[in-house]
Amino acid sequence: MGEAKRTGRNIVQWVVGLDVTGTNLHRKIMKAIAAIEAGLAQEIAVWKFSRFGRSRHGAAINLTRVEKVGGQLYSATEDADPRTATGWFTRGVLFEVAAFEADRIGEQWKEAHEYRHAIKLPAMGKPRFGYIWHKRYDPATGVLQQERYEVDPELRDIVARLYARYLNGEGFKVLALWLNGLGCTTTRGGIWGLEGLRYYMGSGFAAGLLRVRREDCPRGRHQGQCNHYDLVPGAQEAIISDETWKEYEKRRKQVAGTHPRSRLPSSEVTGLTRCGQCTGAATLASSRGNPGFRCSRRVQYGDAGCVGVWARGAEVVAEALKKLGEWASGIDEAPSTPLESSGRNDDRARAARERARVQNEHAKVEASLTRLAIDAAKDPDKYPDGVFEAARDELVAERDALAERISALVEVEEMPEAEDYLPLVVGVLDEWDTLTVAERNLILRKLIGRIVLHQPERPGPIRIEIIPVWEEAREPDQRLYATMA
Repeated sequence: MGEAKRTGRNIVQWVVGLDVTGTNLHRKIMKAIAAIEAGLAQEIAVWKFSRFGRSRHGAAINLTRVEKVGGQLYSATEDADPRTATGWFTRGVLFEVAAFEADRIGEQWKEAHEYRHAIKLPAMGKPRFGYIWHKRYDPATGVLQQERYEVDPELRDIVARLYARYLNGEGFKVLALWLNGLGCTTTRGGIWGLEGLRYYMGSGFAAGLLRVRREDCPRGRHQGQCNHYDLVPGAQEAIISDETWKEYEKRRKQVAGTHPRSRLPSSEVTGLTRCGQCTGAATLASSRGNPGFRCSRRVQYGDAGCVGVWARGAEVVAEALKKLGEWASGIDEAPSTPLESSGRNDDRARAARERARVQNEHAKVEASLTRLAIDAAKDPDKYPDGVFEAARDELVAERDALAERISALVEVEEMPEAEDYLPLVVGVLDEWDTLTVAERNLILRKLIGRIVLHQPERPGPIRIEIIPVWEEAREPDQRLYATMA
């Protein structure tokens, strides 16, 4: 305000962005730049040039946008007139100093985060829902202590029920309303919302895990959620079991791949039906008052898309129940002791042996990376220019490739088998009439991989093929099996 009065300028808009980093472009200063481009203002005055931006790349881009339309950038506390050569140079130096300070602070934060991860603590020390946070400095006693997170006994059951209810088919919106109804607040004292609850449950903290951002993140320094992270064990006690966490991740992937209309099923087999001609989805529709499943591709493209399929909804559900009965009856007919090892068990055994070998290779590469880093730290001049970087990058690429292979082998080891699901089939049939449509659909999704509707000609006979999940899972990459042989 004082600078405006001194220079005779008129302030047409205030843009306040307190406590916001200047190292990215997602800031309120963009509103001022937009006002310049729209002709609503001629100049931007900031408290310091560093408040315009601390990123070399970002500051240059935004400054170019301002000057391209005839605007200018001034600082209220730094005397640098960009209309002169000296002022332009001074402003550039101040921008470089701001970027240097940002880089220095970033390096310190990185070191702090690496240290906290090494002692199995989250990168940022702050309260976590379901836990009592004991800070490094205890203000009650005035002494330093070991920072730790202890499970809050009053919230333990609530957190466990959150995951249990989600696995039972309830969504984040319903769970957020449930938490708010119980009087539970976020760690900042606010009410729970859909996005906040999704982020909390997906963080894995309640499962004893920590999110660690990977070095290959293409966005560099940034705020907000990021998919380039790994989950590593933390020092906090887990509230939910590892099995519950895996089931949660599995259901999250399943929900993410499900059309929003199918998340609130109107039929027991919603989301499972496929057209046998084009392999596309077969969605629920009504023809002359009779609900049934039809090929979505034919609806969209007509005869050119697919010959189509039509199956009565009641017939599809009845066929699914009939198949469940056949699976259930197979339990009593199966021998108590298997006569011979199944090929699937052999696949699991081979995958386990291969995973042990690959994990050994992964450990060797990790050890090589550590030795390389220690060697370079002891003698920085030992390696010629570019040699250390090339060796490091090659080892990192090899480590990441081995890690991906380990994950693929674990999927083979955990591949479902029929005997893993048949006890659930019996329980479903016994309680089928007492379950809601949504509950029936959720359980059928755990048992049935696809329901394929075959009708090569219309009109013509319909054939319903039920493919269980343990057969659906028998389609991994054959190259993986080739290396296990």
